[in-house]
Amino acid sequence: MLLPPLFLFTLTVINNVSCANILYIDPVLSPSHHLWNEVLVNALSLKGHNITLIGHYNARIKAENYTVLKIEGMDILYEHIDIEQFMHTEQSLIANLKQIWDFSMDCIDADFNSSALAKLLDYPRNHFDLIIFDITCGQYLYPLIEYFGNPPVVSVAPIGLVPYILDIMGDHFYSYYPIYVTPYMDNMSFFQRVYNFILYQTDFLYKHYYINLMEAKAKQKFGKNIASFDEAMNKIGVLLVNYDPILDFPQPIAPHIIPVGGLHMQRPTELPQVTDLTADLLYIIKFNLNFQDLKRILDTAPYGVVYFSFGTNVQPSWLSIETKRVFVEAFRKLKQTVLWKYGADDLTDIPENVVIRKWFPQTNILSHKNCELFITHGGALSTQETMYYGVPVVAIPIYLDQKANAIRMENKLLGKRLDLRTITVEALYEAIQEVLINPK
Repeated sequence: MLLPPLFLFTLTVINNVSCANILYIDPVLSPSHHLWNEVLVNALSLKGHNITLIGHYNARIKAENYTVLKIEGMDILYEHIDIEQFMHTEQSLIANLKQIWDFSMDCIDADFNSSALAKLLDYPRNHFDLIIFDITCGQYLYPLIEYFGNPPVVSVAPIGLVPYILDIMGDHFYSYYPIYVTPYMDNMSFFQRVYNFILYQTDFLYKHYYINLMEAKAKQKFGKNIASFDEAMNKIGVLLVNYDPILDFPQPIAPHIIPVGGLHMQRPTELPQVTDLTADLLYIIKFNLNFQDLKRILDTAPYGVVYFSFGTNVQPSWLSIETKRVFVEAFRKLKQTVLWKYGADDLTDIPENVVIRKWFPQTNILSHKNCELFITHGGALSTQETMYYGVPVVAIPIYLDQKANAIRMENKLLGKRLDLRTITVEALYEAIQEVLINPK
């Protein structure tokens, strides 16, 4: 008679032991990084683990075992990026490398003084069994590893294989592998390889310079006796990296670096249902989306659908009036239905074939049989999604790795690339037509 209660007790103990308390450090000021990280959070929460995430964005996933400590205020820092600056000023590749470190330095004081960090520091020192750290930015939070008793640390990098991250992991970059801000392919000339090598060295110099600045700031916050950042980096055991063998080039990597390209992608569900992430329900409420109507548009578009989105970091509404009109007039000439993700209400004289909404379920659209073309900024996540679903692209990159992604897609005959600085109605219309008529 004692066996059943003992058996149930044993199952309860095993279940409790198998569930971990995980600290997820998500310091990157990018909604797309947060989306990628929350896919991993969602999988861990479904396994019963308790996750506490500190970052700049609200939870998109609702689960009892998931808590977000949001650092307030910083998510609007780049709400109005001066796209015109990127259109009229050609930044050097070295300046592009510096940009990602500037993102961290813009956030460091606000993060250290945030109520979110104060709440986290009130947790018991032995509370967390594992730390997951997005090491793209925010290295100034390394002291949290020591603060919470040096539990195992897993790093993630939605940005992909970049030199300073591989350097953190004790791995190497090679001169024949194009760095992520370059327009180069893997058949570089000798002089391109030399410049590529110079960019690598510059990236390493930036890393050491900014890491020293961050460490000095961290000592003011956590105390002068904290472990050095070199020691903290040595405690990182594994890197999960968003490396895609289709778009990226072959490269030798250490065994503790695990490629997980496309981790963020989900199997789409039939509209008007929502995808597995419950956060879509929040977006339906926030943006008053009518999924029945969207399903009808996709199913009945007689000439197919063109989908246009600049992702989560940049909004087309930030463009100049003249540039917006380029898109409007080019779309007016199309017979296809255009679904345009546009975050404002300032457009006038919208063509009848253009449907504008503040948010679309991208996975559902790209996976639909009537989606003929994707006009994209060339972000890594959108690029992987369009390749997965086999939708050709017209890529209009803005900054960082987007230009390299666009060039690689064009080189692999996945679509056409346009320059936002010189875009015209004719050029956009002709590129769309070329890809629609000859998608590969």
